[in-house]
Amino acid sequence: MLTKSEKDDILSTLQLIEAESYLASNSHYILSSLWQTISSVLSSLIAISLLLSLVFICVYVPYNNIVSGSLMLLAAALIAVCVFVKPEKYAFKHFKYAVEYEEITLTATLYQKYLENSSFNTEAFWIITKDLEATLDDLFAKSPAVPEWVCEKTISLLEENDDVYLD
Repeated sequence: MLTKSEKDDILSTLQLIEAESYLASNSHYILSSLWQTISSVLSSLIAISLLLSLVFICVYVPYNNIVSGSLMLLAAALIAVCVFVKPEKYAFKHFKYAVEYEEITLTATLYQKYLENSSFNTEAFWIITKDLEATLDDLFAKSPAVPEWVCEKTISLLEENDDVYLD
């Protein structure tokens, strides 16, 4: 059986795990969305420049070959950016890690609820909490870094929504 102070220690550790993973999850969701937006904008610009190039090929206006060629070069440059930067890959990677962090958040929340409402408290909660903490640390080590400005934006968005995890 756990004492009251041990139970409080476990609960505070679970709350910290929950808050850290929630912030990381939302930060990765924001980065995923950003990379997806970059991919969409680049794709749209490629389509528009190729379409305009086709229009200038078909319609005679002065210097249509120069304008059409310039638009094709722009499209080629944008395609090169898409091929070498691979924004979809980064969007998927950040989304994948956001989901993994969210899983840790939900797990920590469930363990807290169970521990708070349970009359049967065993020392297994210490083991579970330490395993969850180790999982979070491993995920921090292997996930891509999140820029500081994204973390600040995430915190400001969460504060605007009066999120309970920031208390």
